[in-house]
Amino acid sequence: MSSRKKKQTAPALANTVHAPKSMPPNSSGEVSSAASIATKPIIVQAVVLIGVALLERGLHFFLLRDSLLFQALICDAGQYDIWARRIAGGEWIGKTVFYQTPLYPYLLAVIYSLFGPSAWAVRICQALFGAVACVALARAGARFFDERVGWIAGLFLALYPPAIFFDGILQKASLDLLLMTTLLWVVARAQDSAQFRWFIAAGAALGAMTLNRENAAALAPLLLFWIGWLAWPKLAAVALPRAAMFCLGLALALVPVGLRNYYVGGAFLLTTSQMGSNFYIGNHAGASGGYDPMRAGRGDPTFESEDARILAEDDLKRPLTSREVSRYWMDRSWQFIRQNPVAWARLLAWKWFMTWNAAEAVDAEALSTHARQSWALATLEYALHFGVLIPLAALGIWTTRRDWRRLWILYAMLLVFAAAVTAFFVFARYRYPMAPVAALFAGAGIASIWDFIREPNPVRRRDVVFGLALAAVAAVFCNWPIPHQFSEDAITYYNAGTALAANNRPDDALAMFHQALEADPTFPETYINIGRQYAARGDAEQSQRFYEQGIALNPEHAILHVNLAEALQNRGDQAGALAELKRAIELDPLLGQAYQPLAALEMQLGQLQAAVQHLRRAIEINPASAGGHASLGIALRAQGQLPEAVRELRTAVQLDPNLLIVQNILAWILATSDHAEIRNGQDAVAIAQALCQATDNKEPQLLRTLAAALAETGQYERAVEFAARGEALARQANQAELAQQIAANRRLFLERKPVRESVATPTDKR
Repeated sequence: MSSRKKKQTAPALANTVHAPKSMPPNSSGEVSSAASIATKPIIVQAVVLIGVALLERGLHFFLLRDSLLFQALICDAGQYDIWARRIAGGEWIGKTVFYQTPLYPYLLAVIYSLFGPSAWAVRICQALFGAVACVALARAGARFFDERVGWIAGLFLALYPPAIFFDGILQKASLDLLLMTTLLWVVARAQDSAQFRWFIAAGAALGAMTLNRENAAALAPLLLFWIGWLAWPKLAAVALPRAAMFCLGLALALVPVGLRNYYVGGAFLLTTSQMGSNFYIGNHAGASGGYDPMRAGRGDPTFESEDARILAEDDLKRPLTSREVSRYWMDRSWQFIRQNPVAWARLLAWKWFMTWNAAEAVDAEALSTHARQSWALATLEYALHFGVLIPLAALGIWTTRRDWRRLWILYAMLLVFAAAVTAFFVFARYRYPMAPVAALFAGAGIASIWDFIREPNPVRRRDVVFGLALAAVAAVFCNWPIPHQFSEDAITYYNAGTALAANNRPDDALAMFHQALEADPTFPETYINIGRQYAARGDAEQSQRFYEQGIALNPEHAILHVNLAEALQNRGDQAGALAELKRAIELDPLLGQAYQPLAALEMQLGQLQAAVQHLRRAIEINPASAGGHASLGIALRAQGQLPEAVRELRTAVQLDPNLLIVQNILAWILATSDHAEIRNGQDAVAIAQALCQATDNKEPQLLRTLAAALAETGQYERAVEFAARGEALARQANQAELAQQIAANRRLFLERKPVRESVATPTDKR
């Protein structure tokens, strides 16, 4: 028998029925299983896949139910939780342009509205999402390949360790999986159907995914090209209407967000304002390929937007809008690329390698750390990791190559998404949507091996042998070890400790920090937070010891110097504290958190002018800092610059209405200043009355201010009444000096005289 005839008697995998009429005319005309799908037991498949997925996730959740890793909302999870609570509390529109993609936090808000703010409610919902995603992938596999491939791909995803891991933590990666598998299923349906609804659905699915993972937008031009391919050569009659339906679906998802961003921030942004800063993080001199915070020691997501703005505004010397900040960082990136094309090419090659590597590049918490406490996850991690998935996918791509005209959209989606990850920086959760596409080809690869075992022949033998060789090459490439700068366990335990500390669980936080230190003594951030925990316990000596150890490992870590300054000051070493704060500013001139304690220390030492200069710099760096404006107002008051002091104090109160002490100082100045142009008795009364009501008239210092404000407006009888009440409370609290001051004020009120002060300050001890 001729070789040609042998090929005809051993068709490639998935070539079992005729291709649909919607295939382009230059298609091979080879088979698809789409025509027979309706006869398959889809319900049985759905029940099995959902059951397997939920069983594995439930077992993993059960094993980690008492773990501190499950009790801490780590980094982004904590930010999503805070954001979702605000939304569920009524802030459905919000107040600023989105900096992070909004779909996941809004989904959390819906869950919180239905079930309360429960992480376990979220985990259960995410487990259901993961299970449904397995079914969606199986149905996509049945249409692109055949039912066996759909089954294998669905089961692979049900047992895929990253899928189980992400479903257990509050991260948008869980929603990514559902949206990506939905998109694959819809694309498969659209390829087999001429109905407009599937093209609208494809656009809507991609739009929703873009609102959850911005780099998914890279798939839009690819899918538009695919729509043209399906209709060739009838572009005007067939492709254009379908493309219009696809764009309509995209618009239904994205335009409302653009309108919302324009309404709250004046910028029509279809997603977020972080593209420029994210691109810069992955494309600048010294970029590692992973996440490098713009400023050392500030890798927490709460700092990202602030640091991007502060650095850009400091360079351009003017305030910037969100869009302008993004454009600034994009311009900085392209400047680096134009000036260093060879270095950038090497960086891209490294990021491409990282994107396909078996290592799950850790963001805030590592899969491997969770697996240490979950044998169910650990077992699967050993056998079904990314370094196994990609070689199997390579095998499947080779053995199904004869059907490339039908499958090329899957090749392209996999490569385009990988390129979109590489273009920025690499995290495990960023490349995660590649997994379901690869799982389809992995399913095809496994099916081809089974076909060869069941019915060996020369053609299948050549296909499988060459495919296995290709898979072996891919396995070497994907599993080549990548060195880690810090231990994944250390990063995870540190972040868990930080979250627990923020949740007022100091003992658990300290335990996590010590575990992080044991995992990797070279991780500098651990020394910061473990020192803070000892400082909070009043153990300045221990906190100083840990800060000094951290500085010995990383002497240029500015935040460590700030914390060491605090420990030294608590131990009475003001000169040492002053030197450490100045060193921190020398290392990071934009470190606003160093300027305020430096200014406070200078004020204690009587260096008012230096304090004012440093506070002005702090406000230049962060104009929205209520504490900075308050401290500057107090320093200016001490200098006698009352008009400017009042302006700064008013600004501080506007930025943070909860600054009761600052409001009290402001009200006191307005009531008692010896400068007539400064005094404003009506404002002073309004502020002081609100303060006293907020504290149930039980704070003698606030009652003293209210009495002075009432006297300024001529209400001397009421002033005497509140002064007497404040004096009595001060004596009950053994605040003898304050009681004497209030008594002196009361005598003035009895003489129908107001209180007058030049610069002298009432004792603000609360």
